[in-house]
Amino acid sequence: MTAFGADQGDYHLTPADLRQVEELKRGKYETWEWNFGASPSYNIKKSGHFPWGKLDVLLDVAGWGNHWV
Repeated sequence: MTAFGADQGDYHLTPADLRQVEELKRGKYETWEWNFGASPSYNIKKSGHFPWGKLDVLLDVAGWGNHWV
């Protein structure tokens, strides 16, 4: 494989690398807080044109648990 003009080989994860990946997965990415713990507030507007006219949908969504994990 060539990247940025140089030949690159494959990198194979070592057992130590795999342990670190598993630890990070369990300690951070599998947690409820990471996956569901925050929902930021946001606004959205969608419009659609139909044979009978135009439809606008405007939403103001209030988040909960607004903290970044």
